[in-house]
Amino acid sequence: MKNITILLLILFALNACTSSTQPQKAQTDTSKNNIVIDLDEEISILKSLGKLRNDGNVVLDNPIYIGDNDEVSFKGNILKENSPISIKIGDNQAITFKGYRYSIKTMELNNGEIIQMKNKGGNIFLEMEVIKD
Repeated sequence: MKNITILLLILFALNACTSSTQPQKAQTDTSKNNIVIDLDEEISILKSLGKLRNDGNVVLDNPIYIGDNDEVSFKGNILKENSPISIKIGDNQAITFKGYRYSIKTMELNNGEIIQMKNKGGNIFLEMEVIKD
């Protein structure tokens, strides 16, 4: 009886050592949000509500609520129509770009900074304050 118990214990130990185990996957941070602001849609809503500052300047001035791992993208035909666009974030130097989409990593932004976009004529058409959660 003693021999059978030892033999079963050895077989169980060998079976446990040779069984395949699946490696655990590294946990990824899924809290990243991609915030996409469709400027064409936002401006058309403001025009329909009559909340534009004046007829000459179409200014979107809503705050952006972001976290540390987010990415904010601005898209729309208005960007292409007004190209080249000059973007100034806070006290940083202005950046110029052309195209339909512009993305900003929010790790580069500070709470209270203003994102300001000017068209080729120098008129401001987007002004948003960054508010971090």
